[in-house]
Amino acid sequence: VFHGGPRSPHQGNNTAALDRSTDAIGIERRNRYYQRTLGQAQVAAGKPADAEATLNALLASDSTDGPANLIMARVQVKEGQFPEAISYFHRAIYGQWPDDAAASRLRVRFELIDLLAQRDSKEELRAELLPVEDQAPRDLAARARMGRLLLQAGSPVRSANVFRGILQEAPSNAGAYAGLGDAEFAQGNYR
Repeated sequence: VFHGGPRSPHQGNNTAALDRSTDAIGIERRNRYYQRTLGQAQVAAGKPADAEATLNALLASDSTDGPANLIMARVQVKEGQFPEAISYFHRAIYGQWPDDAAASRLRVRFELIDLLAQRDSKEELRAELLPVEDQAPRDLAARARMGRLLLQAGSPVRSANVFRGILQEAPSNAGAYAGLGDAEFAQGNYR
């Protein structure tokens, strides 16, 4: 949070976004999109308590609002409330989305996975990775990322299988060989 002194360049943009969102809600009070935008602007302006109040009111009228739950999860992360954040991430994953629900849910799950990986929460990370193992994008970079995350989550057998699959398609992929070597090493397969 910025205290005193001249404004940072971004603070002016955040304040303008906050003002515009407030004006839009004044015109169309029941518009959920505007309310979500206000919550995002409040977070960006360094007002997480205001964002939480805005989002709580929004979620009180529809607790299945996927985008609102995602914004609330991000507020909780900023406030260091990780168990609450994880709960809101799950609500966002299983919530209602206005557009392309499957892609939105996968994107939210990967955001949660990244948070758990940063916090080195192996069991929770493994629990989140298992449902997306088959849904993950099929490109080699995404699969390699999945292999590394599985290894970090303490699933070296699954990780090795991912890297073997990559090597079947791209036998000269050095990163996949390195990942497979790490997964085999984690299993004690030193040969």
